[in-house]
Amino acid sequence: MQTEQSSSSESKAITAAQNPFYSGRYGEHDCFAQTVADRLEMVSCFDLQQCQRALQLQPLQTTVKKAIERRIRHLHRESQARNERPT
Repeated sequence: MQTEQSSSSESKAITAAQNPFYSGRYGEHDCFAQTVADRLEMVSCFDLQQCQRALQLQPLQTTVKKAIERRIRHLHRESQARNERPT
């Protein structure tokens, strides 16, 4: 994981705390997953809201974008299956 220093003068659409690839702090630096492998691992546990926020990030690796889209489809199918179960 790599660190990315956030500047208060930069305006970002998503704050560090809202970034689904945020992995914590190291000293005074916000840390984010940067590699495809790290991001793919995180995507596998994302909920729908995290997926939607991740798709807003630019630039986003193509492989990661496709994984997020697959995750969204999986979450939708899972939700539909839960709703169709008889009680």
